[in-house]
Amino acid sequence: MRFERRPPAKLVFRSVHYFGMTGVEKTPRGRSEPLLPSKFRCVVTTPSYNTSDLRSFFDQCASSSWRAKLTFEVDDAEGLQKIANRSIDLAICIGAFEHMVDKRAVLSSIYRVLKCSGRFFCLTPNADYVWYRPIAPLLGFATKHLSSDRRLTHDEFAALLGETGFGRTRSAPWKFIPRGDMPVVLASLLNVFDAMGRLARLDSLRGGLSVCAWKQATALRN
Repeated sequence: MRFERRPPAKLVFRSVHYFGMTGVEKTPRGRSEPLLPSKFRCVVTTPSYNTSDLRSFFDQCASSSWRAKLTFEVDDAEGLQKIANRSIDLAICIGAFEHMVDKRAVLSSIYRVLKCSGRFFCLTPNADYVWYRPIAPLLGFATKHLSSDRRLTHDEFAALLGETGFGRTRSAPWKFIPRGDMPVVLASLLNVFDAMGRLARLDSLRGGLSVCAWKQATALRN
């Protein structure tokens, strides 16, 4: 599956700032980048086969003005056994959540390791996307790459986050077109749909769902 998106680190940096997680600072080259506290610990989850995206993410972070402030951890998302309770500022899940079998276990693990006021940020396909229903089924195109694949709608994701303990969430669509799953002409059509969805604020015309959830500072669990 090929994602149409910005490079992972840039997309996450922009999204982190969009969801109000940081301020803004100027880099030595005059560019604006999100402002981080003096120390910031982050865990990244991604499919085991998606090592190129993860390597790209870390390479971009290494060249960022954030490099002296960031510490990264990588672990199995359903357990996060190597990570202590309430030790992480930000958990990032990119292009992986739809492939995870036990999504509730993943969110419970993330909730456990997040500090109070820590954030979980996820980029995933939108199950309500017009390509997934009804276009692809009607035209006979496969949209599942693993037998365990299950995409969530906005409401399903919000409900799962609430059940796990997250008290505050925000979401927004993002541009995602699975071009590798369709002919070029259909990809071009979906590109037009994405532009229409952006202008008309119709999330069903946009393929990606970005979600940010906060672990409340008053949380007593874990």
